[in-house]
Amino acid sequence: MNTQVWMPLPYVPVDTRNYPPALVQLGAISNQHIELGQEIQLMNPVSLFTGTYFPIKITGFRDNFVLALSRYSSVRTQAEDYFFSRYPRDAYRRLPTEEYYRLYPEEQNLLPGRVINPE
Repeated sequence: MNTQVWMPLPYVPVDTRNYPPALVQLGAISNQHIELGQEIQLMNPVSLFTGTYFPIKITGFRDNFVLALSRYSSVRTQAEDYFFSRYPRDAYRRLPTEEYYRLYPEEQNLLPGRVINPE
């Protein structure tokens, strides 16, 4: 059984009826016990990241998938660029740090000092 891995982006749709949450699928983890804060080498990335292997940190759980972040800014940038190639950027607003942590509270404990909205 594979568990899908998604990366949350620091955006929310302005109109939640017409646009999905700002999440990008990174890949899948197969047949493995998964814990919050665990670092895993993602070996089964989706086509966006084909040919690359990178570590991820599990930052949360949802009903049928896990949330994770990569420490590499290039992965985060590529995920954001991909997301906004599929959905209009002006349909989303960037979240301030406090609001982001209300959506993903586990991250605040796992990644203290992470800057979400550097402005």
